[in-house]
Amino acid sequence: MKALILAGGKGLRLRPLTEKVPKCLVEVGGKPILLHILSWLAKNGIEEAVLAVGYKHEAVSQYLEENRERIPLPVTLSVEEEPLGTGGGIRQAIERGYIDGDFVTVNGDVLTDTDLKKMTAFFAERKAMEVKAVIALKRERSPYGVALIDEDNVIHAFMEKPELEGVWINAGIYVMTSDIVDLLPKNGDLERSLFPKLAWAHQMAGFKIEGYWRSVDSLKDIEEANGDLKGRGRFADRTTCLTS
Repeated sequence: MKALILAGGKGLRLRPLTEKVPKCLVEVGGKPILLHILSWLAKNGIEEAVLAVGYKHEAVSQYLEENRERIPLPVTLSVEEEPLGTGGGIRQAIERGYIDGDFVTVNGDVLTDTDLKKMTAFFAERKAMEVKAVIALKRERSPYGVALIDEDNVIHAFMEKPELEGVWINAGIYVMTSDIVDLLPKNGDLERSLFPKLAWAHQMAGFKIEGYWRSVDSLKDIEEANGDLKGRGRFADRTTCLTS
């Protein structure tokens, strides 16, 4: 199974870092987000990756060329001449022949150590039930501290940014069949085009992931991710793909 990494965006919320390099080459924990993702994919049995790129794609090509010894698997670039969105980027890669079977898709700003092998096995089971896509779901965490109060409004405790019971978010990791190509827009996003169609047809399933996960969307995310990789010894010890 191949993996398609969606890295065509401009990363506006990460400026000024993305004024010189694309978002996937922004460093977290001493190396680019892209290298974290490629290492995670290789650790989970993916043998080849396709990288959908647009903004400053020349920098990505140069990085791959200059760091061949660090890249753990072959990478093919699918260059977008204009922004295509997540759905359009996938469609272009399939139509160009870079993807020709079931495949993994991951957003190019995700850091994780989740077990992708379990997710692909879950996809194989659901595919037999005519499911065409499985989406990784992560329990949402409150961005704020939460006060625990009783019926008299007496505060008994505080919880700092707790996970929210029963609330699951799109984690930006998917396993899909390539025959969804005709359902994809030529220009547009998965969330607004493909996913509603599959959900309506009951051809989509969710896989609740465990372990570390973070989407790097802002400068604050970079700061917190650097803290994760430095300060959480248990995580760092067991996740060589994010620290080596």
